[in-house]
Amino acid sequence: MKKRFFLFFTAYFLTLECFAAGPLTTFDNDASYAFGVIIAGQISDLEVTFDKRQFSEGFFAQMEDTGGKSRLSFEEAVAKVTGVLSGEGPHSFDAETSYAMGFAVAYQLVSGGIKVKYNKAQFLKGLEAELAGASEIPIKDAEEKIEGILEMATETQAKENLAKSEKFLADNAKKHNVKTTQSGLQYAVIKNSAGTKPDAESLVTVNYEGRLIDGTVFDSSYERGEPAQFPLGDVIAGWTEGIQLMSLGSKFTFYIPPNLGYGDMAGIPIPPNSVLIFDVELLAVE
Repeated sequence: MKKRFFLFFTAYFLTLECFAAGPLTTFDNDASYAFGVIIAGQISDLEVTFDKRQFSEGFFAQMEDTGGKSRLSFEEAVAKVTGVLSGEGPHSFDAETSYAMGFAVAYQLVSGGIKVKYNKAQFLKGLEAELAGASEIPIKDAEEKIEGILEMATETQAKENLAKSEKFLADNAKKHNVKTTQSGLQYAVIKNSAGTKPDAESLVTVNYEGRLIDGTVFDSSYERGEPAQFPLGDVIAGWTEGIQLMSLGSKFTFYIPPNLGYGDMAGIPIPPNSVLIFDVELLAVE
């Protein structure tokens, strides 16, 4: 049972299609009910009895980002639940363990990029109904409903981000130190050098920081404390083109348009149609 619980946490919710990462989305009453049905359909595999209201409270504490008010951390929640499941069954969770399970399940969803606001009462109603075998809608219909809502929200965000990206790049191109290539890649030379230049087949070592136009840092070799090494043919088009403009020992800032980055693919922490800004130091070329 302990192994099943870990698999439940680490596999299903992060691969379920209808829970693809995307923007913050608000569910109406019907969608909130469907959300509860979907969650219940999965936790029923654990074959435990638990306090459904406390599960809902724990789930809500994390999903609605009241996290600072939660009674425990994710590690504490998992430890509490697995501590009970490690014993002989059948298993029955008390109020605190039920809360911990709800919190931990929501934590996995949030970590995977699921950001929703919902009606807690309707969520609980759907949860209880599905567990009692009396849901108003089948799980498949619930999944299709949620998938449709999240896809629509992502498409809307993608359109809005594309407009923001186009405006940013148009304004950025007017700066005296910014150059634009034929593909639309923009770059600024921070430090130049006369070293070796890589080609598209080179293996390069770099230090870098990647951020969005609002300043959000989404990746940084500096924060990890070690440079990154990769073949130039294995990265996004903006990197493949841009780093070939650099000489060994130089430092550039790249402004990568969505079509040379990740396009309209939604993800965490990079929203669809985002401009990617990278400060890059070229440390080695092989």
